[in-house]
Amino acid sequence: MRQSEKKMGGVLMAGLAGLGLLAITSEALAQVVVVPPPPPHRRVAPPPPRRLPPPPRRVPPPVRRVAPLPPAVRVGPGRFIVPAVPLIILPPLVAGYVIPPPPPPPVVNARLVVAYVNTLNLRNCPATNCQVIGVLQRGTPLLFMEYQNGWTRVMVEGTNVEGWVAYKYLAPAP
Repeated sequence: MRQSEKKMGGVLMAGLAGLGLLAITSEALAQVVVVPPPPPHRRVAPPPPRRLPPPPRRVPPPVRRVAPLPPAVRVGPGRFIVPAVPLIILPPLVAGYVIPPPPPPPVVNARLVVAYVNTLNLRNCPATNCQVIGVLQRGTPLLFMEYQNGWTRVMVEGTNVEGWVAYKYLAPAP
């Protein structure tokens, strides 16, 4: 071999050795290297859910005390008398006056007066959300014109003013 070829072979070998490669011979090729397969992918459990702080504790409302029932009276073996608890039902109160149930509607052009309240709204239509067109005082004489669902269309006597009022506040004129 020539000097230059030797030099070249040494450089080549040094270069391959520098790269970490080894010369593979035919004997090395004949050997089979068994490489184990990579481990299977492991499933990673999801992170645990975040724990929220507990809601604030609510204080239960105070217990309302109810008057105790009167004791039962024993009148014999296995027999008791329990006194009845009286129930008081009061009629509805409006502005300090007791309102009686409404009488049946009168005939057309019957005379009525405002009763049971000191003032009564005269409205544009038969509903509480309608516009108020006047205020009638207690004792104001009215003429009945029409009845509809607890409302009465009336005309104020001596004027041409017409409107709707709640019928339960009216009474027949004396």
